[in-house]
Amino acid sequence: MAGVAQQVEHQIVALAVAGSSLVARPLDGVGQYHILFSFRFLRVWHLCFWLAPLLLYYSTELQATPLFGLFKKKNPVKIDWLAVGLGNPGSKYENTRHNIGWMVVDKLAANHGKAIAAGSRIHLEAVINIGGLNILAVKPTTYMNKSGEAVAKLAKKYGVPPGKIIVIADEYNFPTGKVHIKLGGGDGGHNGLSSIIDELDTTEFYRLRCGIGKDFPQGGMAGYVLSEFKPEEADGRAAMINKAAGSIEYMVKSPPGRAMSAINSASLWKPKADND
Repeated sequence: MAGVAQQVEHQIVALAVAGSSLVARPLDGVGQYHILFSFRFLRVWHLCFWLAPLLLYYSTELQATPLFGLFKKKNPVKIDWLAVGLGNPGSKYENTRHNIGWMVVDKLAANHGKAIAAGSRIHLEAVINIGGLNILAVKPTTYMNKSGEAVAKLAKKYGVPPGKIIVIADEYNFPTGKVHIKLGGGDGGHNGLSSIIDELDTTEFYRLRCGIGKDFPQGGMAGYVLSEFKPEEADGRAAMINKAAGSIEYMVKSPPGRAMSAINSASLWKPKADND
C-alpha cells in the first residue's frame, strides 16, 4: 500500500507542476516534496492588478494633457472635394504639355495663398478653402500611369465619393487654351485617367480637360505630349491655366449642371454684361 500511495503522490505533484508555473523538487528522496513558486509571474500580475484601476481612473485627466495628445491619433481634416492634377515628377517634365494638370493645381493653390507640399510618398497636396468647403489639391508623384494609386488612397482616407473628384488632364484633341469639363466617360487613351478608373473601379468622376494642341505627325503623340509649349503658345497656356483654376473654384460651389454649362460654353469668362 505504501508503494501505491507513493505513486499517487508522485502523480499529484506531476499534475500540479504541469498545470502551473510552480517547480517541484524532491526534499529527501522518499517521495516528499517542497514547492518553489515562480514569483516573476506573480509580481507582474500584482503590478497589473494595482495599476489597471489607477489608469482607468485617470484616463480622462490624461487625455486632457498636452503630453497625451502627442500619442493620440488625430482625425484627418474633413475634405469635401479632391482636385487632382495629372503630371510626371522631375524637372525635365515640369513644363511639358503632359504636366498641364500640375500647372493648374499649382495655380489653384497659389490663388488661395497656399503652397503645394509633400502629403505622402506618392503625392503632393494643399488644403484650400473655397466658399466654406475644403478642397484637397493633389499632384500624384507616381508618374502618369500610376496616378490612380494616390487618388484611390486619398478618396478612401477622406471618404470622398467619385462624384466629388475633379481630375485635370491634358487633351490633344483640343486646341491650346480650350477648357472643357465632363462627368464620366472613357480614358481617351490617357494613361493617367486609365489608372484612376482602374483604382477607383468607376468612370464617374469629373475630368477637366485642358487643350494642348495636336501639332504632331502620325505616331508622334508620345513625343509631343512630353514636349514643352512653344513660345507663341505661352499666352494661350497661361490663360488656359487661369481658366482651369477658376473652373474648379466655380464647380465646387455651384450646382454641377450649371457649372459645367458655364465652363464649357466659356460664358464663365465673358464680361458680366454679356453673361445674362
